Formats: sequence, structure tokens, C-alpha cells
Amino acid sequence: MTKPFLLFIVFLFSLSLEAQVTLDIRMFIEGFYSAGNNGRMNNIGQGGCLYLNGLSTNFNDADTIQISIMDQLTYAEVESHKVILQTDGNVSSIFNSLILGNSYFIKINHRNTLET
Repeated sequence: MTKPFLLFIVFLFSLSLEAQVTLDIRMFIEGFYSAGNNGRMNNIGQGGCLYLNGLSTNFNDADTIQISIMDQLTYAEVESHKVILQTDGNVSSIFNSLILGNSYFIKINHRNTLET
């Protein structure tokens, strides 16, 4: 049985003139988090999991996650992106500006988590 991961998430929004919405999130995946290593998910200074497994040349690439914008009434997916989580917990995704002025839920999926 797989143990679900605990996610710590902080949301920051910024707008650009190119009709896009940038969603900046800071989150940590419990199984990767190392409090004794300045709170980084970098395998005790050896690099992120994507880097260590040869899937990325960026030392700070920890793992991929799926960020989805969900309609607050129907829970239908409005827009979704697969992005790379960095070892410091930062991740950024650019969404279409059509989501401005409306309320949505933000859904985050990781390849080793259970939806509840």
C-alpha cells in the first residue's frame, strides 16, 4: 500500500501584459523533503531526482507535477499543465488569461499520490 504524500503549498499569482496568468507555487513532497538540508529536496546535496536519474541536465529538477485549474462549481478541468518542481519547492506555470475574474480550485497531482 502506497503512503500518500503530504504537500505544503503556498500560492503566488502574477499577471503579465502578454494575456497570461503566471501561477507560482512553493510546495514540498514529503518523501523528498529534507529538513536537515535547508529544506531542499535534493537528496542531501546530490541533486534532484530527475537530475540523478538522467532525466534532466538541471541539478535542481526534483520531479514533475500536474497543475490543473478546476471550475469551482462543476469541478471540471479548465486548463492543465505538467511542470517541473525544483528542489527548493518552487514551481511556475503559465495559464491562459481567460481564467481572470473567475474563481477556481487548484488541483495538484504527483505521480505517486492518491486523489482523495
